[in-house]
Amino acid sequence: MSQLEIQKKVDPGISEKEISLNFKEDDDETSVHEKQDFVPSSMIGTIYNHICMTAGSGLLVLPWSFARVGLFPGMIACTLTCLMACFTYILIGIGAEKTQKYSWRAIWGHAISQKTAFLPMFASWLFIAVLTLIYLILTGNFLEGALTDILPSLDSSFPLRPIILVCVIIFCVLPLSLLKDFTYLQYSSLLANLGLLYVMGILIFKDPGKNEAYEMNYWNFNWGGILSCISIQITSFGSHALGPQLYEELNERSPKRFAIVIGIGFFISWAITMTFGIAGYYAFGNNVEGDVMKSYPIPKEGIDWIVVMAKLILAVNMIATQAIYYSALARETISLVAEFNAQFKRNWIQTIEDCLRKHKRFIFIPCSIAIVLGLGLLFQKVEVLGEFIGATAGVWTIVLFPTLIYIYLGDRKFRIITWCFLIFGSLISIFCFVQFIFGQTNVKIS
Repeated sequence: MSQLEIQKKVDPGISEKEISLNFKEDDDETSVHEKQDFVPSSMIGTIYNHICMTAGSGLLVLPWSFARVGLFPGMIACTLTCLMACFTYILIGIGAEKTQKYSWRAIWGHAISQKTAFLPMFASWLFIAVLTLIYLILTGNFLEGALTDILPSLDSSFPLRPIILVCVIIFCVLPLSLLKDFTYLQYSSLLANLGLLYVMGILIFKDPGKNEAYEMNYWNFNWGGILSCISIQITSFGSHALGPQLYEELNERSPKRFAIVIGIGFFISWAITMTFGIAGYYAFGNNVEGDVMKSYPIPKEGIDWIVVMAKLILAVNMIATQAIYYSALARETISLVAEFNAQFKRNWIQTIEDCLRKHKRFIFIPCSIAIVLGLGLLFQKVEVLGEFIGATAGVWTIVLFPTLIYIYLGDRKFRIITWCFLIFGSLISIFCFVQFIFGQTNVKIS
């Protein structure tokens, strides 16, 4: 597995083969160093890969997270979340070095228990499942916004969004998802990164075109808002699922060398994340939408092609990414069922596993797409889904799993701070999930 493959696993340009390496079943735990095509990654290459894996579409929700608590609390939460994510990422490297295992399932099984190794697998499955829905919603947002900007006279009662989502699914996502080879998407990661940089430039330099004054709070601290803010920002620093593989690929790897690499990578990611949050919040204040691109108003005259092009670029990337993630969702589902089958050895579980393996492409993937389409027609708030995934799979993978593994390995060097992060992550997960269930995330900012 080359360093380019690591970059593409969570970046939108990944291929089906690379996703299978990322979310593999771990039946073959052969080190990549024993494979003929292995190319070790330099420190600079690993830093670049880490930044590419960390920066993603979650950046578009960051201004909304700042609006939940005000500018300064948002900046403080972003900084503390980054430091916590950096520390736990380093713990992953320590765990990989101590166990000499380079996948979550293998490290967890060695350090804690093989019987509960399905937990990190379930976290990966949940993350991918919610991410497919978020990407479909974002696709609808971008295309609907672009067409509305181009055709401002379009009747508001026209069901534009449902038609867009159905057409995207039928003519784009479904055919692409059924392909066996995704190597044609190898350059879409570059398109995604350029698109995000383009959006960041727009937020910083372009006049937001607001028609009326808006309110911006420098300090609006409240517990519900800070929980929402942290849960969203956790996903903005979350590439921990690939931590073991990233550590394995580092040339002359060691926990100290890995810590240097990760520290630099997180500092650059923090600068990008902070820029997105501050620029988006300054541009639209408390009127900012969960998807910051929806905050731009329709011009009174002409077409704002700068904003339209940004929406179209992001929409193309979201469509390509959805196709890849449905394949990943199928693979992760099969891996999870296979893990349960290995643990419980029931005939009905074996039947489900055989059925999934046999009909993955032409039954499971189309059914998954239909379910996600139905949910996409019902839900439009990506910020709420971002909070949910941050409070569940995000906190589990970024905070709870690395700290638990480190504690079980018996290393005492960072024992106190590790316990503190474990308790903090547990509280964040519980309170954010309760807040999501009771609908407090939908309360408008006053």
